[in-house]
Amino acid sequence: ELAGLDIYAGQPHGEDVYATVLYSEADTDELFEEVKGLRANFDHYGTHVKTAVYEARERDRSAVVSIWETQSAAETAAGFLSELPDVVSRAGEESGFGTMGMFYTVKPDHRDDFVRTFGTTTDLLEEMEGHQDTDLMVNLEDENDMFIASQWDARENAMAFFRSEEFTETVLWGHAVLSDR
Repeated sequence: ELAGLDIYAGQPHGEDVYATVLYSEADTDELFEEVKGLRANFDHYGTHVKTAVYEARERDRSAVVSIWETQSAAETAAGFLSELPDVVSRAGEESGFGTMGMFYTVKPDHRDDFVRTFGTTTDLLEEMEGHQDTDLMVNLEDENDMFIASQWDARENAMAFFRSEEFTETVLWGHAVLSDR
């Protein structure tokens, strides 16, 4: 049902929360104001963890991420989020399989290193079979809070990257520069 609203939802691997993500091509400032209004209502619920707007570094697209302690609360919130302006289906561009690396809170002293390493990884991804595109999404309210959204031709293509030595090395490096998770 949420997929029909162009909302991606699920429980991030290894986490005790439920996340919804949608993409919008609306003006980022306008989108942020809309989200602030919704977030004020969401904050009244004890199961609300966070709702934030993330801006892509390389595209005219933003993402709204809403995180909840329960699946039912996340699904209810998604109904309200689906009313945001100019929601687009990321997978609709060329179909395929999407991945989201979430919860990257970078130590402020290492932010530039993280962004630079992301650029290097993006160069590697462009050579991977089945890779379509990758965006580094940065929280408008906290430049050290980011997530990575990638689109692949198929799940198998993404899994091949996740099994690669380069991915393993990047993850190990990340432990030194991330302040959380």
